[in-house]
Amino acid sequence: MQCQQSEFRAHLWEDLYLSFLRTNHPFGWREKPGKGEKGLSKHKKKSEFHSLNCLEARKENLCSTVPDTAVLPYARMNVSHASVHPVEDPPPTDAINAPRVRMKDFQGTPGTTGGLSLRCCQFLFAAIALCVMVTTSDFSSVTAFCYLVAAVGLQSLWSLSLAILDIYALSVKRCLQNYQVVALFTIGDGITSTLTFAAACASAGITVLIGNDLNSCAHNNCLEFETATTLAFFSWFAVLPSFLLNFWSLASR
Repeated sequence: MQCQQSEFRAHLWEDLYLSFLRTNHPFGWREKPGKGEKGLSKHKKKSEFHSLNCLEARKENLCSTVPDTAVLPYARMNVSHASVHPVEDPPPTDAINAPRVRMKDFQGTPGTTGGLSLRCCQFLFAAIALCVMVTTSDFSSVTAFCYLVAAVGLQSLWSLSLAILDIYALSVKRCLQNYQVVALFTIGDGITSTLTFAAACASAGITVLIGNDLNSCAHNNCLEFETATTLAFFSWFAVLPSFLLNFWSLASR
């Protein structure tokens, strides 16, 4: 196939060369037949020599096409050759410039009514636990109870601030699914929930020690201690869904 292409191209350039000499030669084609015949015979010898080489090289598949500059070195003609080159399809611009689809606001995440309900429950439980524990006169003598007061106080302030933010977001139709905002909420919920749970567990241990082991409830406010501890656990249970939803929303980005 390559040999046939080379022979066809050789004959094609031969015809172009003859037509060029007939039309553009300054002295005419027939005034100097010797020079034209010499150039023509030289060109024929080259094409015949290449054809013989192609016939000999068919068995070994060594024949290659003749380059354009080697077939006709005497003619300086600008001829455009049609060629087909595989071109990859450009990537669709719609897929690149398409706007990113925002994840749906699930109930319980910041800026939703479910998230506002969870924040209100957290604040109420923590605030009531704080008030109940502070009303007792001897809570400052026990380190666990002091720790509980600090933990539920921090929890109430954190939940109240986020509840106000949720109310603002719902009133102005603002989305709070920004990456930095969700990361801040996740870290804050993780810290406050851990502190509240640890303080509730410590207070529960002291309450059991006073009521069951020492039997000193007659001289202590065991009922208030148990109520504050129970409300602290309720506050932690309300914080846990908020933390898990925020963490899941942050990890899914």
